[in-house]
Amino acid sequence: MTTIEQMSTNRNELTGVLPGSVLPGQSDDRDVAAAVLSSDGRIARRQRNRERVIDAYVELLREGVANPSATDIGDRAEVTARSVYRYMREDSTLKADVAQRILAPFRAMSTVGPIGQVSLSDRVEAFVSFRLDLFVRTAPIMRTLLEGRSSEDIADDAIDEAHGILRQHLTDTFDRELSLLPSEQQDADLIVMQTLLLFDSLEYLHRHIDADEIPAVLCRHLTAILEPSSTPVR
Repeated sequence: MTTIEQMSTNRNELTGVLPGSVLPGQSDDRDVAAAVLSSDGRIARRQRNRERVIDAYVELLREGVANPSATDIGDRAEVTARSVYRYMREDSTLKADVAQRILAPFRAMSTVGPIGQVSLSDRVEAFVSFRLDLFVRTAPIMRTLLEGRSSEDIADDAIDEAHGILRQHLTDTFDRELSLLPSEQQDADLIVMQTLLLFDSLEYLHRHIDADEIPAVLCRHLTAILEPSSTPVR
């Protein structure tokens, strides 16, 4: 036994305190550790439930529920509606996180290589291919968002940001061609290209043009905008 342990034992014998017991006003380290573990467990459980609420929200939107209720979300996430209300009221970032989950596929455009080494026609084809594939993959949730627009903050935020992502992709991919245009024409041409590739526009094209013809139509018009001397639009 060390000197310190002997002194502690002697002190306990003098005070009548058994080894391992806690004096009034003192905290037991084991109680502190248990409280920390309990707090960590609550935090982890809340985070898991929050993720389930986000997943449920996105799933319901994808299935066509434009304005899912707290009960709808709670049933899908297997949490109480009261918990969903609390998350919505107290968690200022939850709706933004739902929007970001929706937008993940929109951000995932892979580059077609160094812009200076890839021809305009190859970049246009790659861009159109990505947007048409994205249209197919996101059609259910985008239709729901458009239906719920103006009545649901998440719908407005996600659609507006999706438009911004498209504009940025266009700017990054066709910067070389756009930089050759007068500044006032750059913005106008970007808006026209953006309009051609918005979800609503692609939906309209699919209703009125054979799906097999759409890629060539879009490529022809984008090329005519970016390189007007090369391709007559028909």
